[in-house]
Amino acid sequence: MSDPRPLLALTLAVGLALSACAGDDAPQAAVTDRKSVRVKVITLAPTLFRQKLTLPGAAKPSAEVTVTAEVAGKVAALGFEKGATVKKGAPLVRLDDRAMAAETAQARAARDMAALELDKLSALAKVEGDVSPFELDNRRLTLAQAQARLDGAEATLARYRIGAPLAGIAVSRPLEVGAIASPGVELTRIVATDPMKLSVGVPETAVADFSVGKKATVVFDAFPDERYEGAVVFLSPEVDPRARVFACELSLPNPAGRLRPEMSAKATFVRKEIPDALLIPQTAVLELPEAHAVFVVDDKGIARQKLVTVADHTGEEALVDSGLSPGDRLVVTGHRSLLDGDKVLIVE
Repeated sequence: MSDPRPLLALTLAVGLALSACAGDDAPQAAVTDRKSVRVKVITLAPTLFRQKLTLPGAAKPSAEVTVTAEVAGKVAALGFEKGATVKKGAPLVRLDDRAMAAETAQARAARDMAALELDKLSALAKVEGDVSPFELDNRRLTLAQAQARLDGAEATLARYRIGAPLAGIAVSRPLEVGAIASPGVELTRIVATDPMKLSVGVPETAVADFSVGKKATVVFDAFPDERYEGAVVFLSPEVDPRARVFACELSLPNPAGRLRPEMSAKATFVRKEIPDALLIPQTAVLELPEAHAVFVVDDKGIARQKLVTVADHTGEEALVDSGLSPGDRLVVTGHRSLLDGDKVLIVE
């Protein structure tokens, strides 16, 4: 019977040689032998990316006028209540104008007399022809002077009746009937609330994206579930040297009058749009020492690490500029337990 020891030695030698040749591949074998990691994935598709900017602001009336007396007089009547909404031209205050009305009537009578005398002299000149041109010119001048006095009297009389210069809310009524109003004394203050203005400060870094007409969605703290659409009507050409912002005003329709001055709000603007962007959850991005990375799953169910460039972000999403393509299956759950080359089990 032959000795089996030479055959056993040969077998051992071949085994050692194969082990030595496989030494370089040992780490990868260790990885692929890991148990499959359970992950969740999403399939990437192009979508619209909007970079937004939200700015705090305060509501202001679109116009504000302090109504004052132009002449002295006793307040004879008031046509509004404090806090009431008034229309443009609506009567607000009437001062005692009896003396001025009498003076106006006298001026009107003088004008009518001058006109009558001129008519009679003109008719006489046509019939008899002995009226000199000087006399006619003198009568015409007298009529012109009488008309000027009447115009002045009527203009002064009109100042005793004060109407609303614009539509809005009368926010003050400092005088009551019987009080004496002097020239320059405030009779009321009217604020126009439809439309309203919203004042915001645009930072220097964003002002290049702003211009008159730019749209915004506005949410007021008092009405958090309501959305108002506004547009920029003013953008200051100068930056505030202390706050380093540009003053900006938006116009907001307010037909129901729910918006009031000094209400606080937030205006959201769209700075830029990218129609075919790749947006991924920010939680899917791994922070490496000098780069960002994600995991995708290939057709064989193997996790592959990819370096990506994050160009921007909005809310909870990141805009990927490079490293990914539409159709990639991105790992969004379980990626922090993965190594490149791991087998994965995709779960819903």
